[in-house]
Amino acid sequence: MRIFGSVIYIFDREPKKPHRNVWACLAKMNDSAVDREKTLLGGGNMKIAFLITFLGCILLLDQTRYVIAAENSATKKEISDIVNSLIKDGKIQSTCVEAQPKQSKIVDVTLIRLTKGKKYQFLVKGRPPCAFGARDPMWYVYENSTGKYRLIADLGAAGNVDLSNDTTHGWRDLICNYTYEAGTRLAANVFKFDGTIYKYSHTVERGKAPGL
Repeated sequence: MRIFGSVIYIFDREPKKPHRNVWACLAKMNDSAVDREKTLLGGGNMKIAFLITFLGCILLLDQTRYVIAAENSATKKEISDIVNSLIKDGKIQSTCVEAQPKQSKIVDVTLIRLTKGKKYQFLVKGRPPCAFGARDPMWYVYENSTGKYRLIADLGAAGNVDLSNDTTHGWRDLICNYTYEAGTRLAANVFKFDGTIYKYSHTVERGKAPGL
């Protein structure tokens, strides 16, 4: 219960900024969390207080293992490589890309983790005019395997994409939210990993759009 209390305290302190590793967690939480445990121990042992906080950070990191903390935006080189991969894969036109002043204006790229481990993937959100549908941006997921970018999810147009807590073959399911019937109704397409790439699984109806 004491360790669980430390985790709740750390979550409460930094709810939107999970840490890259236990040492970063401790560096941020050492003074406040350890002092708190010392107080709860009745002015007790510093080593015990530190150990409780240390274990609390480990449990916290296990819960946030899918999140890339702090700098989660791709580098300019990564964006450039992904844009070139989109052209190669036939998802955007090279003529459209050449007409844009900067490749960073073509797509937004965010680092995510869809499976356990150190490896991360790239969630790509298209921007007009090169990678945009009739209403919403186009979405893709790439991974960098041995220096080559591989398209593992072609999600189509969606208002936004959520990472589900449900997993298939150890990879998080992807939920693509969108509106239809002139924006009056909500729905979501669910994509699941088949061991190689993501494929469409099913659609979930969400009902009327808010405010209707």
